Amino acid sequence: MDRDDGIRLSARNCLGAAQETKGSEKAEAAEAAKNAPALAAAVKDATVSLEAGLRASEAEGKPISGKFEIEDGKLQLSVYTAKDGQFFEVIVDHKTGKVTKVEPSRRRTILKTPRSKPARWPKQSPRLPTRSPKP
Repeated sequence: MDRDDGIRLSARNCLGAAQETKGSEKAEAAEAAKNAPALAAAVKDATVSLEAGLRASEAEGKPISGKFEIEDGKLQLSVYTAKDGQFFEVIVDHKTGKVTKVEPSRRRTILKTPRSKPARWPKQSPRLPTRSPKP
């Protein structure tokens, strides 16, 4: 196998992984839409706010995001955290506000920090050359 074949195989593997991720995201979105009415009804019974859930999860890492969701037919408050370069899903009890479970995140998405802007931005965009009018 030469270098070009290795690059093609790597690109094909990346494309397959991206398509698999898109498929799982579509499935999650469809499930969320299906659970929306049940979620709206269940959230009314929650005594813990999303903000309190984020605060409770701070012991398990820096909170990145959180959401109420229906998991296995029950309301669940999930908070995603980062700690020591790893990502975790922290389950917070929606009645008591206590952390009930911590597990490595099932999401395989890599979070990238945005690139910082260059130290010096140009003041104006460069001007395009103009044609001189025809005589």
